[in-house]
Amino acid sequence: NVSLSTGANIEFSAGSTVDVSSILTPATNGSTKERKVHVIGAAKDLTIKGSVTFTNSNTAEDHALAIGAADDVYFRSEAASGNPDYDGDPTPITVKYTGSNLGIGSNDTMRLVNVNMETGGNLALASLKELHIGLSDAHSSTFTVGNGGDSPDNVYLYANDLIQINGLNF
Repeated sequence: NVSLSTGANIEFSAGSTVDVSSILTPATNGSTKERKVHVIGAAKDLTIKGSVTFTNSNTAEDHALAIGAADDVYFRSEAASGNPDYDGDPTPITVKYTGSNLGIGSNDTMRLVNVNMETGGNLALASLKELHIGLSDAHSSTFTVGNGGDSPDNVYLYANDLIQINGLNF
């Protein structure tokens, strides 16, 4: 029960809303055989240009939305030395999922500076290199999980080489 939406490079414009309700429908009678995963996967880079909402009317713990890239996941713009989106004082953005479980993964380093995450259920962020959240306490991010889901929820952070966190609120 895995479905896939792909592209070489994927961009979500600031203010976008993506509805996955028709893909991640509820399982019949809570059947574990009907659990679903939908993957939005970029063969290269995936960029979330600003605040984005992924909606799903299904709040049961029977599905997951996975967003990822075989190379980089960027927030606002490509990470580069001197880029104010990563080194300066960027305007906060929010990535929200109204369904139950959200995972975002990157093959390369992932940086979240002033990026707030909200999910109806579990949240997982992963990198096969480094995961950086915030620059300092002055650039805090907030992760809110279980906001409308049907059970207690968790935050999972994974990086193969390094996790660096400054100014993260739960």
